[in-house]
Amino acid sequence: VAAWPIISFRRGSPSYVAIGQILEDIGLTHGRIFGSSAIAAIVRMTLNGIGVCVLPEVVVQRELQENSLRRLDVECKLPTLDFYVCYRQRSVSALTTIVSDIAIATARSYLDRPVDS
Repeated sequence: VAAWPIISFRRGSPSYVAIGQILEDIGLTHGRIFGSSAIAAIVRMTLNGIGVCVLPEVVVQRELQENSLRRLDVECKLPTLDFYVCYRQRSVSALTTIVSDIAIATARSYLDRPVDS
């Protein structure tokens, strides 16, 4: 896998740091890691053939079903990631709250899934 650039979350994120440490631990100091804070950009870079990505499967379900991406079995543990919903409280519309609540409920339902789902 390290023959390709590895596309992950932003530089300094737990995933980025862990991937760098894994590469270093196995003596691959030449491994390249590209970081992005935008999940859509990580997916697009991978679809464009820039490298392999490290993302939860749920994020790329459509691409996996369409066979535009495929899952690689790689034996390593990465730290969990925390995601946040942020918005300006003073300008909160009902839609902002509804979308925020849906995002939180979706994330929680994903966390409640069995590991092999």
